[in-house]
Parts: sequence; structure tokens; C-alpha cells
Amino acid sequence: FAFNRASAWADPFSWAPLQVVGSLGMLLGERWGFLLALMASVPFWYTAFFFYFWDRDLGFRRNTAGYWIVTWGMWPVFGVVEGVYCFVRLVE
Repeated sequence: FAFNRASAWADPFSWAPLQVVGSLGMLLGERWGFLLALMASVPFWYTAFFFYFWDRDLGFRRNTAGYWIVTWGMWPVFGVVEGVYCFVRLVE
């Protein structure tokens, strides 16, 4: 419980500001917005993986499509798609 709670508190104070400011910069069409959004996409790549193993160790994992696609798989896919999009826009 403490592990999940620490991660839940870390998100709004460390990654959410990057995501919000990066999104605003992207809407304004600024290059720094895409750079900040690219930086903010990185936690989505790896946090789902340690939550996946943590859920397995605690016995939360279920063998359902909803668990594999929505609960676990959605976040790394979002991070990779956001990262690729921002990278492509930065190189243009």
C-alpha cells in the first residue's frame, strides 16, 4: 500500500506539471512544449512495468482482457505514442 501511495503522490508533483505545461506549449505550437511533453511521456513507459510486477507479487493480477489492455497496457502505449509524436514534431 505504501509503495502505491508514494507513486500516487509523486505523479501530481513531479510529472503532472510537465505534462500540463508541455500540453499548453504544444497547443501554442512552441517547440519547447513538444520537448516538455516528450520528457513527460517517459514515466508512462516504465511505471506500468513496475506496477505490473508489484500487482503480481500482491496477487492483484487477473487473467482478463480488461486487466491486460486497460489496467496495464494502456499507460505504456500512451507514453510511447506521445513520445514518438513529440519526437517527430521536434525533428521536423
